[in-house]
Amino acid sequence: GFTIGDPSVAWRTPVAQTITAGGSVLLSVDATSVAGTIASVRFVANGNVIGTVTAPALPATSRYTFEWTPANLAQTWEITAVATDARGFDSVPST
Repeated sequence: GFTIGDPSVAWRTPVAQTITAGGSVLLSVDATSVAGTIASVRFVANGNVIGTVTAPALPATSRYTFEWTPANLAQTWEITAVATDARGFDSVPST
């Protein structure tokens, strides 16, 4: 279960976006943990991991980004992000 001190994720972009053929979308979250450092952030589309980021976009920040090009545009995607801290604890998935 979720306990106080577990990592958390807050979305920065996108809020909602339409992607054209061959286009990509920049996924960006802030991931933090009061009880440890963030080891990774997993980006998940419709239940499938599409990318894992192990370092923030800029040093000394909490922003993690991943550029994603979906294989199938004729579909609606639910994107979530999960942060894992150095202790191995996961955040609640953030949509």
